[in-house]
Amino acid sequence: MQYPPLRRLELVGAHQIHGQRAEILRAMGEASFDPRKEMILLVTDAWARGRGKHRLRLEYAPLAFHVGAIVSVMAWATWIVAAVVLWRRERRLARA
Repeated sequence: MQYPPLRRLELVGAHQIHGQRAEILRAMGEASFDPRKEMILLVTDAWARGRGKHRLRLEYAPLAFHVGAIVSVMAWATWIVAAVVLWRRERRLARA
């Protein structure tokens, strides 16, 4: 069954946990599976004592975010340069 694309942020109330690729594909192929209501988590490495610390980091950074950051930095730089130029011009005119 084809589902419409999910939104950028989707709150899902249920989940399944599977450790093997075949289990995931089987679960996704079931007629009762609806990705809008349930998600499937892949566990690739079980916890074991003495394996050290781990950190999971999920990062969402679309191209628009990076473009917006560059435009913002350029706008601030332009504003600062314009302020310095105007300040110097006023000082020069005040001396004359």
